[in-house]
Order: sequence, then structure tokens, then C-alpha cells
Amino acid sequence: MEKEKREISLLDRFRNQSTQKYIPLQASLELTNRCNERCTHCYIDDFSDDPKKSLDLEGWRKVLEELRSAGTLYVILMGGEAMLSPLFWEVLQECRKRNFHTSMISNGLKINSLEMAQKLAEQGIANITFSLYSTNPDIHDVMTRVRGSHRKTTQAIEWCLESGIDVSINCLLTRNNIESVFELEDWCVERGLELKVDPMVTPKLSGNLEPVSLRASKPQLESFYRKRAERWKNGLPQFAKEESSSF
Repeated sequence: MEKEKREISLLDRFRNQSTQKYIPLQASLELTNRCNERCTHCYIDDFSDDPKKSLDLEGWRKVLEELRSAGTLYVILMGGEAMLSPLFWEVLQECRKRNFHTSMISNGLKINSLEMAQKLAEQGIANITFSLYSTNPDIHDVMTRVRGSHRKTTQAIEWCLESGIDVSINCLLTRNNIESVFELEDWCVERGLELKVDPMVTPKLSGNLEPVSLRASKPQLESFYRKRAERWKNGLPQFAKEESSSF
């Protein structure tokens, strides 16, 4: 226990030092707006890339060089769906050349075989956070507006685990899936996967408020967090102490 406390304290101090010195330890790169799902809650209005605003490979190389010079350690590739970017594999290779710890946020639909998962692992993807909204295919597929997406995403998860890629799950809480989240949590626990939930449904980038109507109600949220506190007492909010000493 003492060893664990020391390790956590060291990590906290490292993060505090990076904040004080304005070192961006982590960077998220939005490679594309393209996506093969049309989620009801998505904040993106236009699922196409504006050539005038899109970086070419040389532009991404420059970004990665600047991040490396600034002290960045972790890079997250995202979209849209990152794998739909025509530069995805090239950018991934550039990340690997610079020894970034590279991860990805994905719906998994492009990971359509064990060989594809193995290729991602070989090319340097260390972690993939999958968007999964329920263990119930009907609930998930309604939210993504793609029939069969639940089956494809869960299969991609299994292939990535088999390939040695670290997997975690993101689940946005909405009024349509919040009642089934604990079944998803149990599913994740059985597989040793971290589950992150987020109740914040945002407007679209244009200001369109349509997604906001999907926010879980106050009674739903109260019930969810009360039940979660009962199930996971160690997950209750804890006081944080900022470390000011240097190392």
C-alpha cells in the first residue's frame, strides 16, 4: 500500500510540474471529420473534410515535431473516425518514428479482422478507447444509426484484446441508454476493461441544440450516481492535494 501511495504521489508531482512548466504531456489530433456512424448525440455537423482547413502529411509532421520539442509524451488520434483519414497510417508511422505513446479513439468499424487489429498493434497503437453505449445491440445501434454497429464494435474489441492492444470503453450517458449502463459496466469488469462514462451531451459545433434533448434527466442522473456509489464505494469523489515540491 505504501509503495502504491508513493507511486501515485510521484505521478501527481510529475503532472503538477508539467503544468507549472507548460509542458503538454498529451495531445489529441483530430485527423478527420469523416465518420462511418451518424450518432444521434454527435457534435459534428458536416462529416466531410474542408481541403482548405485540412493538414497534409507535411503539416502533421510539423505538428508532431513541435509536440516532441514541447515535451509531449502521449498522442491520441481521433476524428470523426480517425481510421477514415486518408493519412491515418502515415501519421501513425510518424508518431512511431518519434516514439510517442500513441492511442486512438474509435468506433471500431474499420477494425474488421484480427489481421487489422494486429497491424494496428505492429504499427504502434498501444491503446484504443472504443465508443460503446450499451450491451443491448438495439440501444447501441439506435444511438449510432448504423444497424449492426454493436456487433462490429464488440468484435473489434475482442480482436484488439487478442492482439495485445490495451482497450478501454467510453460511454456517453443519454436518456436512452443510462438505464442499461450497469450491464455494460459488468461486461467491462468481466474483461478487465476500464469504463468511462460522461453525462455531458453537447450542442453541435454550429450551435444546433438538437443533441441536448438527449441529455439524461435529473432523476435519471441522481439514480445512476446513487447506484454507482453503492456498487463502487472506492469511486466516490476524493479530496485532492496538490504537490508543490519539486523532484
